[in-house]
Amino acid sequence: MKTHIMKTNRITASPLRKSGLLNNSTIAVARGILTAVMALTLWVGATNLAHAQLTGSGSNIPLAPTPVVPFPAVGASYTMNTPTTFTGTWNSDPVPTAWLGTFTVTGVNPAGNSIGLQTYDFSGLNFGILPNNSWFVMGDLDNGSGMEQITLKAYDSTHAPITIPWLNSPALDQNGTGAAGGAPQLTDMPGWDWSVTTPNTYTFNGNNVQGNPAVGVALGNYLNIRYLEVSLADAGSGTSGDVFHLEAPTTVPEPSTMALLAGGFGALFFFMRRRSGTAN
Repeated sequence: MKTHIMKTNRITASPLRKSGLLNNSTIAVARGILTAVMALTLWVGATNLAHAQLTGSGSNIPLAPTPVVPFPAVGASYTMNTPTTFTGTWNSDPVPTAWLGTFTVTGVNPAGNSIGLQTYDFSGLNFGILPNNSWFVMGDLDNGSGMEQITLKAYDSTHAPITIPWLNSPALDQNGTGAAGGAPQLTDMPGWDWSVTTPNTYTFNGNNVQGNPAVGVALGNYLNIRYLEVSLADAGSGTSGDVFHLEAPTTVPEPSTMALLAGGFGALFFFMRRRSGTAN
């Protein structure tokens, strides 16, 4: 007794193929649309203002064009191991995979506003580095308490100083109350210089800020960092008038990226619906 086996071409037998919704022409167009969307997404990421280098010097850090309050980032909590060593852990909100893990800090308490040097070691994070797009948050850099200054110096995995500007411009975000009341203005933002006051170092101060605003500003990095030195200057009262916080981004994609992807898939859906109508 012979058994007959029916061979079926799965692609030919597909309902999408039969309806005319899925054919070689449709597949080619779909691939083209998706390729264009992904290329445009990468182009937007590469040319977005947030990806420009913060270099040279200036009286006021450029404002974030669309500030979000509160900051869409995750702060850290610190456990004291000894009076000069601390372990940092991101707070309970979810963070992307690259930020998972812990980091260590030596020096003055990173959770306060004590004057002096803090040295961060990020080798305990998932990939042994602090990834780009992390948040460097500085608060109350103005002339309200005398000299207010923060310096940042970054190092790579070999402990060599990073010798090119590694922060983005404009700011990722800003919040608080400006000197005139209301949202922070450009004149409320601290000044900066890269490798001018100190080689391979960012120096931020409130020398050009008028009045006594209560403003927080967040900057992002575009280079990965293994070690970071943070120094808060003495405001003349034994503590610093300014504060520094390290934060991780949330897992939510950038709105511009989501909009591009939604537009691309919308165009693909419209084309397939049009093809379906023609076939019928």
